[in-house]
Amino acid sequence: MTKETISESEKYTISHLGIIRLFAIWSLLDLFVYYATNDNRQLELIINVIIFVGINILVYAYPWLVKYM
Repeated sequence: MTKETISESEKYTISHLGIIRLFAIWSLLDLFVYYATNDNRQLELIINVIIFVGINILVYAYPWLVKYM
């Protein structure tokens, strides 16, 4: 029984693709918040902080969710 191994360059590429995916998702979320708040910067900041804190609470409560985020 052989174990499939991933080379270091593939791990590097996969990690960067994950980071790019997170930026893309966050940008879409930020765009939605921007339109929902009608360019009210204070409300936009509050909503982004609530989302950030909510995600952190979820990850601490359910660590297995990290692989889906």
